[in-house]
Amino acid sequence: MGSGSRDANRQVVAQAETNNAAKTVTPLQVDPITKRLLVDLDSQGDTGTAGAKGDTGVAGDTGADSTVKGDTGTQGDTGTQGDTGADSTVKGDTGDKGDTGTAGTKGDTGEAGIQGDTGSTGSTGDKGDTGDKGDTGTTGTPGTQGDTGTKGDTGEAGGKGDTGTKGDTGDKGDTGADSTVKGDTGTQGDTGTAGAKGDTGTAGAKGDTGTAGAKGDTGTQGDTGTAGASAVNQFTITIETPSSSENICMGFTFAAITVTEVQAVVKGSSTPSVTIDPSHSTDRSAAGNDILSAATAITNTTTGQNLTSFDDPTIPADSWIWLLTTAQSGTVDELIVTIKYTID
Repeated sequence: MGSGSRDANRQVVAQAETNNAAKTVTPLQVDPITKRLLVDLDSQGDTGTAGAKGDTGVAGDTGADSTVKGDTGTQGDTGTQGDTGADSTVKGDTGDKGDTGTAGTKGDTGEAGIQGDTGSTGSTGDKGDTGDKGDTGTTGTPGTQGDTGTKGDTGEAGGKGDTGTKGDTGDKGDTGADSTVKGDTGTQGDTGTAGAKGDTGTAGAKGDTGTAGAKGDTGTQGDTGTAGASAVNQFTITIETPSSSENICMGFTFAAITVTEVQAVVKGSSTPSVTIDPSHSTDRSAAGNDILSAATAITNTTTGQNLTSFDDPTIPADSWIWLLTTAQSGTVDELIVTIKYTID
């Protein structure tokens, strides 16, 4: 049965009966700050009868009702501990388990046992009888051989010797009874003596090869025909009332060509004259390469002027050819320019 009292410091101490024969009252202490019950968790057995309880210290003043907790009063001195009671019959709590000791060294492995004897091999079963061999099929008749070309005469072959008589075949041995012992094979008959091979006839002489015929005469070669006229390759342009700043395309060549001559003529009055400067390039927008050695004034109004002095007459494949004029005077009704070339 539990009870309560105050110690020398006026702290409340709860008490309870123990389970010994004397039903000794054991104090249960309360923490003065947390107001929680203090429980002795030592592994010691039940404590004997407690000695005289010391006075409880004076409790501190209670703080005013506020959100701030007041100071806790000074804890009174702990009373002198009473004598330890006699050994209790109640077993105390078991102490913590000690550390596990280091594992011992593993012992040596024992020797392997002797292998048992291998069992006897079982008997081999009896071999079955061999079946009879089937009859061989009849060989087909060979096809007729084609005719052979005529060969030189062969000497007569000697007669073929007679084939010796084939010996009798020995009797076939009896087939053994169904058992593990195979029956005896019959004795093989003697082979007959082979007949002598006949002599080979003398080969006939090879016939003479015929004389080759004479080679025929070569026919007379025919006359060579007259060569045709060579084609003329040219670009021609006609400009009516030309100015002093014409820039007109004359054509395009897919193949590389070489200019051989330029022919030009004007038509007009009052001493007509136009200065020409034909050019070429793979780029039509470029300044171009001059064909003539210098820009030339065309003033002839009858047969025209033939120009053969060049600066760059070699025109590569895929090039444009155009006509430039740099000067003009008089009344010029018409300008005609022809460029003759060969294909490289």
